[in-house]
Amino acid sequence: MTTPEEHRRNIGWTVETLQDVAKHAAEGSPLHQRAVQLLQDAPTIEDIEALDGAPPERVCAVIDLLEASRQLFRDAHREFDDPDVCWAIKATLRHYPEHWHFGQWRFRVARGDPEMGKVILRAGDRMFG
Repeated sequence: MTTPEEHRRNIGWTVETLQDVAKHAAEGSPLHQRAVQLLQDAPTIEDIEALDGAPPERVCAVIDLLEASRQLFRDAHREFDDPDVCWAIKATLRHYPEHWHFGQWRFRVARGDPEMGKVILRAGDRMFG
């Protein structure tokens, strides 16, 4: 079971893991291009904390980016021969939000939840996730 602290930490690793993928993927490859594209708007913990009270469009954009990052990490860990890179990606995925989190978060945005930053960062907590 993922604790809220593990979940928060692994969301915080989004930027670093995207940087690892971009650095180790063949330049110009689809994997490299996706990582570089996601890095342009990848949120930090502070960005996610600032989502409380943010417009729904902004919250949904962050949710979309986190979901796309998860898919990239799932694709990427099969692409690399370097065991250190694979381990780093798998470590991030271990407590990263699951697919069902993204749908639940979108539902909460649609219902007008004003504390989406807290919700996203505490997904390991059944009360919030």
